[in-house]
Amino acid sequence: MLLIYLPKTSFWVRQIWRMGLVTLIIGFILHGVFDIYGSESELVNAIFYMGYGLLSTAFILYCTKTIQTFYNKHQI
Repeated sequence: MLLIYLPKTSFWVRQIWRMGLVTLIIGFILHGVFDIYGSESELVNAIFYMGYGLLSTAFILYCTKTIQTFYNKHQI
């Protein structure tokens, strides 16, 4: 219900957020495949870090855009 009242995001923030989610999903799938196979790969850890970095970037961009919009609406 809260998502209805949140301001809309820009195209790039939505795309970065989606890229982060897809990166994490692929990382979890690869992690499961490597666990079943019985080996470990440093690539999976790098994918997790990239996914978290993309999600963090999208969140920071969203917050700055929201604060900027709020400031511009309530400026005297």
